[in-house]
Amino acid sequence: MKILLILMLIIFNSCSLFKPKLLNRNLSTAAKSVCLSADGRGRLTFLKRKYVFSYESYLDEAQANWLLALSFPLHAQETFKIDWSKNDKIELISSIEDKILRENKNINPAMLHAFTENVGSLIKEIIDLRSKKVKTKFNWIVTNKELSAKSKDSRFEANFLNMLNSGYFGLMSLKYKVDGNSPYKLDLIVSNCLKE
Repeated sequence: MKILLILMLIIFNSCSLFKPKLLNRNLSTAAKSVCLSADGRGRLTFLKRKYVFSYESYLDEAQANWLLALSFPLHAQETFKIDWSKNDKIELISSIEDKILRENKNINPAMLHAFTENVGSLIKEIIDLRSKKVKTKFNWIVTNKELSAKSKDSRFEANFLNMLNSGYFGLMSLKYKVDGNSPYKLDLIVSNCLKE
């Protein structure tokens, strides 16, 4: 009986060590849990075509830009840069759009551009939310474990999941819907979050 009681105490104590980290329900604080300077792995899905890559991202608030560099196996590195240094107006500089359009003739360029514009607006809004600027283009929901955003037209959706012990989300999942489906999707899995 004593052995059973000791085993039960060990099990309950070990379970309490692995409690998931809960998210602060304040939107500004939750936005700080999105790691914008990181490296890891990712996957892009366009219609039925999938690309896997490793990535590095870097937020430079002093220069007012965010850079995402994607490294595809046996291919040149592609980039996606958001710049808001000119009067807070978002400018997108992307080589990844050209790559996707070259390799996929059936992709609608306007839809692809709408997807990348939403990604740019989302990243800029996360930065603004951290400093408590609250002019939002997205509808935000904060739960104990997840931060999510949806565009006003409900076509674009972002989910930040898998809170790591470091206090950052381990997964950023971005989707753009066309005709009720999600043919445009970007998943970024954080391996290392650099100090921001």
